[in-house]
Amino acid sequence: MVRDAPPSGGGGSDPPNDISALYNYASRLEEEIESYQPQQQVRKSTTRSSKPSVSSVPDISSFRSDETLNSSPAELPQVTQSPSVPPKQNEPESRPSGSTHRLQIAEEPAEEAREEDDEDYESSEYTDDESSVADEDRSVVPEVALVVPTTDDPTLPALTFRSFLLGSFFTLLAAGTGQFYFFRSANIILSPFFIILSAYPMGRFLARVLPKIKILGIPLNPGPFNVKEHTVITVCASTSLYVAYAIEILSTQLLYYNQDIGPLGSILLLWTTQCLGYGMAGFLRKWLVYPAAMWWPANLPYVTLYTTLHSVGNKELNRKRFRFFTRAFVFMFVYTLIPGWLAPSLTSVAVLCLAFGGPRGSLDPFIAQLGSGYYGGGVLNFTLDWNYIATLGPLYTPLWSQLNIIGSMLVYTWVITPLMYRSGIWDAKTFPIFSTKGFTTNGTAYNVSMILNSTDLVFNQTLYDNYSPFRMSPYWVMAYGVNFAALTATLVHVALYHGPEIVRSVKHSCTTDEFDYETDVHMRLMSKYAEVPTWWYMLLFVSMIGLSILTVHVWNKQLQLEYWGILLAIGIAMLFVLPVGLIQAVSSWQVGLNVVTEYVIGLIKPGIPIGNVVFKTYGYLASYQCLALISDLKLGLYMKIPWRSLFAAQFYGTLLGSLVNYAVMKILILSVDDISQYAREGIADDEQWSARLTQIFFTASVIWGAIGPMRIFGRGSPYEVTNWFFLIGAFLPIPFWLLHKKYPKAGFAYVNWPIILNSAPFAGQNGANTILSPLIVSIVSQWWVRSKHPRWYEKYNFILSAALDAGAMFMSVLIFLVLTSNNVQCKARAGDSHPTFLMIDLLQISSGH
Repeated sequence: MVRDAPPSGGGGSDPPNDISALYNYASRLEEEIESYQPQQQVRKSTTRSSKPSVSSVPDISSFRSDETLNSSPAELPQVTQSPSVPPKQNEPESRPSGSTHRLQIAEEPAEEAREEDDEDYESSEYTDDESSVADEDRSVVPEVALVVPTTDDPTLPALTFRSFLLGSFFTLLAAGTGQFYFFRSANIILSPFFIILSAYPMGRFLARVLPKIKILGIPLNPGPFNVKEHTVITVCASTSLYVAYAIEILSTQLLYYNQDIGPLGSILLLWTTQCLGYGMAGFLRKWLVYPAAMWWPANLPYVTLYTTLHSVGNKELNRKRFRFFTRAFVFMFVYTLIPGWLAPSLTSVAVLCLAFGGPRGSLDPFIAQLGSGYYGGGVLNFTLDWNYIATLGPLYTPLWSQLNIIGSMLVYTWVITPLMYRSGIWDAKTFPIFSTKGFTTNGTAYNVSMILNSTDLVFNQTLYDNYSPFRMSPYWVMAYGVNFAALTATLVHVALYHGPEIVRSVKHSCTTDEFDYETDVHMRLMSKYAEVPTWWYMLLFVSMIGLSILTVHVWNKQLQLEYWGILLAIGIAMLFVLPVGLIQAVSSWQVGLNVVTEYVIGLIKPGIPIGNVVFKTYGYLASYQCLALISDLKLGLYMKIPWRSLFAAQFYGTLLGSLVNYAVMKILILSVDDISQYAREGIADDEQWSARLTQIFFTASVIWGAIGPMRIFGRGSPYEVTNWFFLIGAFLPIPFWLLHKKYPKAGFAYVNWPIILNSAPFAGQNGANTILSPLIVSIVSQWWVRSKHPRWYEKYNFILSAALDAGAMFMSVLIFLVLTSNNVQCKARAGDSHPTFLMIDLLQISSGH
């Protein structure tokens, strides 16, 4: 892949390559800022400070923030971009090691660009004491230095009656809403911005009306509603924005296998799968939370919104940001009504299809599949709907990461897949080009009920032989192949670029448990708060392992997994979690483990459909939840939330949300017959109800657990060659690492194979209209605005991301609740007279028919 320019663009000189250069650059940047205010008095830090040191916590603390690997639960290759809280549910980061592989600072913008922006960059923004930052107090990550305050008020309470009350309320709301719409045809998931913006006025209201008294020594109203309470509320509720992954196991058992492990077994399964990863997080703090270079980009829009709402830091700048946020929010709120309801065709503008005769003309099915953004490859397809554009976080994900992600998607979807189709490999012309479904050998949809006994739904080899082998489109076969490659590439990439630092850091950890807080201003500010002891995490980890083994032992007949399966699943998670975390911490992309876990258990013990998905859930979710807590810990570090308060909020929200998920699931399945009808017949009398997500999970359990990977990818299978991708993935990072060592300034370190491989089939699961528009927005924000208008970028880029995401989300929810749910149609809706505009009819059939 062609090497892209640094995220900041700008001048022609090479960026700093080591910590000293970074420090010097930060110093020059501060001097330039001061040059705008000759009378400015620089505030002296009230905390201990020193020049960032590489020797304190071995070189991990100096990892480059511009090169490494976001995701969410999915049933086939996991390639979903993760915006901070998973959406708990995406992403698929790495950086070179050694003294020449330090954090990359943006190149200095051209002088004329600085002068151009000076007119709009009022001096008052740097005269406030809060924003006068000494050189040693400036983060080595430029993006963090722009938005994260370097001050803290330790007198502000975080865990209060208000934060507990509102945290509980929004956890109940998020978990209940997510589970309710889990069984609806149209799925709604609340976003963190909904929680942030809704909790703010409610918190201020409680601060006015609650009496200032104490109950059991706890003050009901400790004073004005503050930013730390606000953050704790959102962290608590965000754990339940997405339905607990194990709910899919329980609903599959209830609807398809006629099994019920009861309330106790169900709750234990939910709690252990959700909390096992939390225990692992405590052992990774020194690598993924404490070092300044592990900056978790997706957190920055939230930090900017918190500080703007509560006027933390520079009050004048925050007032301007708040006005800007309000205008951008209102604009996007109103605008989303257009693509969301008035003109839905704008969500996928298929230029290629229009150019070749659509929507009025006769369009060749091959062109239709290439150009469609919903069901095809999205060639020359644009979206004007921010909900789709925001999928890849274009305003905060580093440009080098975006170019790895989108460049991979373009090559795989626009070049490799059409070539495979034209070549006829794996009977390509029998299936739709970009399909992610299973088929029979003649191209019809694969009906898994045809290979299961009608009485007990157990796999029947005779029925399988009489029906058809399982087949996939070449697009989806290769999706599995590149996913295999991404896993080994992740291990090799991290070993090459970060291996020495990891080894030194492990040795350092064996001699001391302390972190040198002098290496980062934010860590110095957090040093006054008591850490969560390692033994807390150890106790949680061990207890969750014990409860997991107990759960699969007591309900072994239904869960089909032995104790060794739990230990193996945890072992896989522990092997990958640090490499995956190092990549995600600087790129906002996470490599998922769902495919490798179901592949491994399918090879070891085929014929156990429920056991397969239980193993996958423990292995995949342990890594996912671990990194979710790590991300929240970094957010807490930025917002100066006491460590123990943050841990308590995350743990409490997870336990409470899981209980709500289970209760709502049971109530709906028992009381709404349409859900069971959909599971039996594939359709319900009331089309508003659906068991589609559970059906997908059930199908995955049959394919991977009953049919098994040996029949699909094993010896004699047409897809046997995909097993070589494990070796290919291990090899690919090596030549680029060697080239980088020989030519360290040539940019080979920007080529990140874990990201490239894991993101390639992203469009297949998330829509191909998420390719071009996010790329354009990312280039405009991360290169043009950042290099040509640096002052505007510093002031407004991240608050713009928060405003657009929040405005689009609020209007989308409103459209669904008020219009879609009541079947309100827009008579003048654009594109209604030409339903083939989206080429849906053409794409329902195989292009070969």
